[in-house]
Amino acid sequence: QSYDIERWNGYEKAMFWRYQAGIYATMEDYNNAKRCYIEMMNYRTDIQPRMEQETLLMLSKLEAVDENWDGALGFIDEWWNLIPTPTMEGYKLRGTFKYQKQDFRGALDDMKVVIADSEEKQGKAKEGDYNMEFAIYSELGQPNEMLRVAEVMVRHYPTATSWKRLYSMYLDRERIPEALAAMQVCYDQGYFDRESQISTFASLWNSEANPYLAAKYFQEGIDA
Repeated sequence: QSYDIERWNGYEKAMFWRYQAGIYATMEDYNNAKRCYIEMMNYRTDIQPRMEQETLLMLSKLEAVDENWDGALGFIDEWWNLIPTPTMEGYKLRGTFKYQKQDFRGALDDMKVVIADSEEKQGKAKEGDYNMEFAIYSELGQPNEMLRVAEVMVRHYPTATSWKRLYSMYLDRERIPEALAAMQVCYDQGYFDRESQISTFASLWNSEANPYLAAKYFQEGIDA
């Protein structure tokens, strides 16, 4: 169907391109969706501020799909300047984009806001947000902060991955009692999936002058 779009006013043109963008987005044709949203922004003075803000946020996400982090940051910074109070989604998106740009300190600042807000309101942040924080501290070379986050994660998300990461970090610091406690959880929960992990567990008990447990776990590792 053809449209005589040139006869429409600015608002009507903006709504046309917004509608087209939505269709392309549902088809997962993100390049054309982005093209249509950009066309829509040619008429930004004719639409409500909230719609303009939503479109900028959508454009930042579409740029991220293409891994165009400069474009993603450009749109989200433009969005940031238009809204009275940034949302937690905005902080998380900007933190993610900065991380991809290797601006790790900037990413950390944004993720700290997200995590603090979640901990205040829900008692804990999302697992993915803690993982992001851990990754940022790793990039910044801050092992003490990495350990702190790892300890927080086993309290809120006591998964096999969390416990294994924690005991490995204790071992790196030669904090043997804490490592043994974390490894005991892994053993009791069936998180060990390699014989070498059980062998390390048994050797630690031997180093702690408990040959009985060392022999017990070593034998169980052989029999497994």
